[in-house]
Amino acid sequence: MPEHVCDQQSLLVVIVCTAPSNYEARMAIRETWGSERYILGNNVSLYFLLGETVNSSMQNDVLLESDEYGDIIQERFIDSYNNLTLKSIVMLKIATTYCANTKYLLKIDDDMFVNVPRLIEMLLERNNSKNLILGKLICGARPIKDSRSKWYSPKYMYKGKLYPNYVSGTGYLMSMDVAHKLFNTTLSTPIFHLEDVYLTGKLINKIHFIMEGTRNCIGC
Repeated sequence: MPEHVCDQQSLLVVIVCTAPSNYEARMAIRETWGSERYILGNNVSLYFLLGETVNSSMQNDVLLESDEYGDIIQERFIDSYNNLTLKSIVMLKIATTYCANTKYLLKIDDDMFVNVPRLIEMLLERNNSKNLILGKLICGARPIKDSRSKWYSPKYMYKGKLYPNYVSGTGYLMSMDVAHKLFNTTLSTPIFHLEDVYLTGKLINKIHFIMEGTRNCIGC
């Protein structure tokens, strides 16, 4: 954990979900869209969130990278696809614990590109900084029953015929009040391995939050 996580008031904290082996992706972000920290008069914080690896050489490389750049948050769980939900819960915990002076949280995968100035511009145009979640809205998605798929959803884990509407896990933004509500709800909600369905579908429904843009769903 960096020494000074969210130690200054920021409009936006960006948490990039990455893996220990994805050094080149992290460097690409540092050198391109993630390089700016002060945009349109507002501070922007950015951190890379990853789990642990059993590869001791790779783990040492991560520690050296962390010492050099000071932007890596590594938590104590094995970094794997099936632990993506756990990674997102950790993201919420970090954001709500250390970034109380920040208005918005952006979760983004390390293979995505973000036009941060345009995003800041859009956020500044809003009348308030509450009750917001933005992303690609997926509607009417059906659980995949093919056990060979990485999105396989056995019936004992999810019994419904359709998933609730949810926002694609490749990237989504939320106001910090929503992040607080979601994290608190995780404490009483069993984990589901598909992190976007869990976080922005099941949990959003549980806090009775109505997502904007419902009429612009992407069907499955």
